Amino acid sequence: MVKDAHEKGLLSVSEALRNRRSVRAFLDKRVDQQLLLSLISRASQAPSGGNLQPWKVYVVHGETTAVLVGHIQSRIGAGKMPSGSEYHIYPPDMKEMKVHNRRRVEVARGMYALLGVERDDHEGKMKELHRNWTFFGAPAGLILTIDERMQQGQWADVGMFLLAFCLLCEESGLQTCCQEAWAMYSQELKDVLNIPQGETVFAGCSVGYADWDHPVNSLRTERASLRDFASVPTAEEMRQRIANSKL
Repeated sequence: MVKDAHEKGLLSVSEALRNRRSVRAFLDKRVDQQLLLSLISRASQAPSGGNLQPWKVYVVHGETTAVLVGHIQSRIGAGKMPSGSEYHIYPPDMKEMKVHNRRRVEVARGMYALLGVERDDHEGKMKELHRNWTFFGAPAGLILTIDERMQQGQWADVGMFLLAFCLLCEESGLQTCCQEAWAMYSQELKDVLNIPQGETVFAGCSVGYADWDHPVNSLRTERASLRDFASVPTAEEMRQRIANSKL
């Protein structure tokens, strides 16, 4: 069990990576603010091309989490549509990308099955969707942004920062859930958190102590085998391609 690993002391990087999962139910247990800020600071050791360090982080904790969540949930309750994301969270032609789309569908089906939400239970699905904007009950959360002028390389850098943060949380006995869903409320977040208009809201991240008794936290996603995503060409194959190249 993940919780047993933390009781044995510091995790190795391999253990933290293996244990990390998207936690969607948290205990009502305070996260120490200084610990949270320390983890964010340490995550800034993540690599970035040209040392640009393009990430910006807005932290909510305790009362400020409640203020943000309360504001968004009041808008949802009033039937107000979110302002929308400033980028495509998923490719517009996602359904044509059959392998990737299948993985996404399988995760959703697995999660709803654990929650007892039937396939045609649209109300139940919407209820679970809206839990995204409660940080799944976590007492703390991050909102990550990036300067709108940055390019794909810098977006990758922000992703590396976020992973570094998540692994450091695992090492410290905290759990996380990375949530691009928060990008759907980009303008609302900018208003509440005083985020400049020149920054693009990338994602949120729930931070807290997992409720391991909640069924949703037993969800584990499958990973593709090495041969499905890694290529190891031989020297002879490479020489042949060089010989046939028209460049």
